[in-house]
Amino acid sequence: KGLGGSGDPAGQSQSPGFTLFGVPSRLFSRPCYRVTLSRCVGGELETTTLAEMPFGTLMPSWLHSFALVEDFVVVVEMPCRDNFPAIMGLGGLLLPEASHICMDWDPHSPTRVHVVSLREPGCSAVHELPPFFFFHIAQAGLRREAGSGAVLELDMCTYEDASILPALALTRILARIE
Repeated sequence: KGLGGSGDPAGQSQSPGFTLFGVPSRLFSRPCYRVTLSRCVGGELETTTLAEMPFGTLMPSWLHSFALVEDFVVVVEMPCRDNFPAIMGLGGLLLPEASHICMDWDPHSPTRVHVVSLREPGCSAVHELPPFFFFHIAQAGLRREAGSGAVLELDMCTYEDASILPALALTRILARIE
C-alpha cells in the first residue's frame, strides 16, 4: 500500500489496493479544503471525504505539500493565495497582475496549521503562526513528552515571503546556464 499527497489517483489504479490521501480545494458550494482518502477497490476508484477545513480567507492558499503523522493529517495554509485570473493568463488585462507569478502574498495574514485526526475527523485544531512561505514538508513526527502529551514537529525550509518564486522562473534558470 502506498501513501501520497499529490498526483493523479487514476494514474495509480493499476496497482490494486492502493491508498491515497489528498487535500483538494473546493471553490464552490461551501468553499473549503477537503481531506480525502481514495482507494482502488475491485478495479474501481472510491474517494471519501474525511474532513473539511474552511479557507482562512475568501480565496484558497496554494497547497503544495501536507504531512501524514501517525493518525493525523497536517495542512499548512500559508498566506499565498491562488490568483485565478493570472493562472488563466488574464492577469493585468481586466484585473491586477498577481504579486508573485500566479499567486498573491498577503503579509498581514497568518500561516494557519490545520491538524485533523484520522480517527475522529471531526476533531481538528487550527494553529496560527506568523506568515511564512514554504514548498515542502520534508518530514513530520510526534515527539512524546512525559506528562504533557505529544508535540507535533514539522521539518521544512521556510522563507519570510513568496519572493523566491520569480527566482525559480525557467527563463532565469536557463539564463544562468548560458
